[in-house]
Amino acid sequence: MTTLTETPAKQVFKLAQSWLDLLKTVGDEADVELVTGCSETVLLAHKLVLKTRCDFFKTKFSPPWDNSSASERAIVKLPNISTDTVEVVLEYIYGGLLQKETIFYKQLNLYEAYKFLLLDDAGAFMLDLIRTSLSHANEEIRIRHLRIIRYRSDPDLTNLTISCLAREITNAFRLFVEPKRKWKICQIVKIIDTCDLLVKVMECAWSGCGKGADVSHFSHLANAMNMLGHWINMHDSIPPEDYQTILEVIMDLFANVDV
Repeated sequence: MTTLTETPAKQVFKLAQSWLDLLKTVGDEADVELVTGCSETVLLAHKLVLKTRCDFFKTKFSPPWDNSSASERAIVKLPNISTDTVEVVLEYIYGGLLQKETIFYKQLNLYEAYKFLLLDDAGAFMLDLIRTSLSHANEEIRIRHLRIIRYRSDPDLTNLTISCLAREITNAFRLFVEPKRKWKICQIVKIIDTCDLLVKVMECAWSGCGKGADVSHFSHLANAMNMLGHWINMHDSIPPEDYQTILEVIMDLFANVDV
């Protein structure tokens, strides 16, 4: 039996590969146990699998994975299973099966996995997948993806985040069902965690990014003002300089309205 302890978060992906290499070396009779210790990311990765596994994955485990809730350690056992089975598990955790949209949308709870995306190897692949899915994913998935992208604060994705947020907030204000509109606006406002990002989203919304030609200038401005109101209500202790910046943007928007 091989026991691995206290694994740093950024080495999880390499650790997973070492499992697979070990099993390929010693054959199907290998008995591998991973004790994750205090590594939050490792715990999160395996709790994610334990929580979201569907019938397909349950049939792959013999016996099922063991998650000890009595302690701070999660123990994952893979006794006497084939290399192919381990490969399925590793792909599910680290990105391979995410290429299949049915698995990606139905089995993986990205909202809980956003910290896991900080892993260098797995994170880059998943961010690419998230970026390409923004155009065709359903509404809830798009919001979750934007939260993940924002959490990563990836400079290469900044413009994508802004344009998508501008599009989503405009779509939100078009919703006729009040609870759904309120939910979506609140989710978007949570993502916009800085004054700088708020200003950029407002300016992008004003410019018509991601909108149809039927949206008037006044509608753009109304959306920006509503956005501002929601943002102020949800973020406490806003510095005075942030108010000043926002007001200047609003005045610029008014100055460009054709009456």
